[in-house]
Amino acid sequence: METLHLDRDIVIGDIHGCYNTFSKLLFDILKISKNDKIYLLGDYIDRGLKSKEVIDLIISLQNEGYTIYPIKGNHEFLLLESMSSVEAFQVWVYNGCISTLESFHIERANDLSEEYINFFSNLPYYIKLDKFVLVHGGMNLNIKDPYTDTDSMVWIRQEKGDILKKLNKRIIAGHTPLPLYKIKESLSEPKIYLDGGCVYYKRYEGLGYLCALELNTMELFYQLNIEDNI
Repeated sequence: METLHLDRDIVIGDIHGCYNTFSKLLFDILKISKNDKIYLLGDYIDRGLKSKEVIDLIISLQNEGYTIYPIKGNHEFLLLESMSSVEAFQVWVYNGCISTLESFHIERANDLSEEYINFFSNLPYYIKLDKFVLVHGGMNLNIKDPYTDTDSMVWIRQEKGDILKKLNKRIIAGHTPLPLYKIKESLSEPKIYLDGGCVYYKRYEGLGYLCALELNTMELFYQLNIEDNI
């Protein structure tokens, strides 16, 4: 008898050009179906070698009818800013953009095709669910409406203030690479961290995992980095 595939809400942390690992997580570990909702927390590009492949996979899955909701990370933010600012381009270089440019076979973000520019430009800064706010970095709780501070959403690492009191929701974020035991500890906290530092495998102790959280069961899934260049 065929196994019943329940609808799932899955959130995935920072990918950073780790296409092989991302694909393995989606198809072998999670075994995603078109009944699932997949939320991606940003930072699909930079540092890793296969940024274009990651973006192409996201777009192709959307085109095939999978429900994929990607949001904007600070690296996508820098890509867009670099198109009109030399200073932003320099910051982007410092943050690992050369591998992205090489992956797309371009010299600057302005050389991207319209399809890719539209993809990056249309990424939202956050997604609100019933019990959670999905955001790349965090939320500025020190202003009247935290949803108006988009810069903080891609850059903040730790909130100052009472998350539950201010938002009446928990935050799920990437951006801050943490070892698995820290990620597991955060599952019961007001802010859940899902960046397992996949791209930093063998560079920093305890990192190297691409993490996913199923929101209905709060089950954590993860795949160790399997990129070719490791």
